[in-house]
Amino acid sequence: MSTKEGIPALTGIRSLASFWVVFHHLQPEIAMLSLTPLVGDLARGGERAVDLFFVLSGFILSLNYHKQFRKFKYGSYLQFLWLRLARIYPVHIAGLAVWALLLLVSLLVGRLEPISGGFSFANLVANLLLIQGWSVPMRNGWNYPAWSISMEWLAYLWFPFLVGWISAVRKMALMVGGLVVLLVITGPLVVRYPTASSFIRIGCEFVTGCILWSVWRRIRWAGTWSLGWITLPSVVMAIALSNIFGWYSIPVFGLVVLSLALDKGAGSQLFGSRLFVYWGKVSYSLYIMHAAVISICRAALPVARYQGTSLAERFVVLLAYLLCIAGAGSFTYHFVEEPLRLWMRSRNPGYLRALTDRSENDVPMACGAPIMEDARTEG
Repeated sequence: MSTKEGIPALTGIRSLASFWVVFHHLQPEIAMLSLTPLVGDLARGGERAVDLFFVLSGFILSLNYHKQFRKFKYGSYLQFLWLRLARIYPVHIAGLAVWALLLLVSLLVGRLEPISGGFSFANLVANLLLIQGWSVPMRNGWNYPAWSISMEWLAYLWFPFLVGWISAVRKMALMVGGLVVLLVITGPLVVRYPTASSFIRIGCEFVTGCILWSVWRRIRWAGTWSLGWITLPSVVMAIALSNIFGWYSIPVFGLVVLSLALDKGAGSQLFGSRLFVYWGKVSYSLYIMHAAVISICRAALPVARYQGTSLAERFVVLLAYLLCIAGAGSFTYHFVEEPLRLWMRSRNPGYLRALTDRSENDVPMACGAPIMEDARTEG
């Protein structure tokens, strides 16, 4: 599959990952509702979906920008950062605004303690600057899932240098060796240094994605390398092993991304379908908004009152939570993310246009839009 055609399945897999994170943050509700053990097992490993996002991020950005950064150009670097900021910042600010509104309402009705800790002014400033994850231990507050967005922003800052170097490496053995080392050491490092896990995860997994792209571009034309037969089993394995082996299951995510990129069969058709691709596009807005929506649902529809009801009624309560989260994500995507992204791109600062040697129209296309817009990778 050519770069110009894109890889829709890598957008589609984000839908699964985003809802996996949602289930992880709904663990208290799932436990109180006493649903089937399978639902609880699914939820426990959901935090590992962020690791899948990080691997995807490195792969997709490398797919899009490797030609642009074969030689480093300051103007292209600034243009790249502006485009990434246009992608992540509007929804990030919208998420903070929703939390600020919830905090204000809660204070007015006396539902919260005075502002401190997670809702401190220092944490708000860190969130506004996209640096809330840049400390050991991590400073995480306000919209707590957004810590990963700050780590993505950190990766964007050094990505152009990384992809330029990876593009220049000619020896396949060196790429494969580096890939194996990263996949093997990530889990043990996270377990050994948990307070620095945010740096370890973005550092190892983002680079893993970049190297996976390098391996993929060398073997994608060989028909014998089609991994369609392993795509769906690898996705199931990633979810199952995350519950069993925890952080040591991270290597499976590399297999998921590579198999999807090489797949031309059932896995590619499933995750490349309209349904999965749509929710893959919505996934970033859903990810940023879901924690606030869960907080609202807990106030409006507390699950404790349904503990003694039938299993069907309890499933309906969980479904109501999920529908509210999905609705908020879809609304934010259509009325915040896309309009403000386009607005920021149209307001590209003049000094960036003057410095940039290559226009946006040179970006490879996929599904009628730039790949960087379709296969979004923020986690």
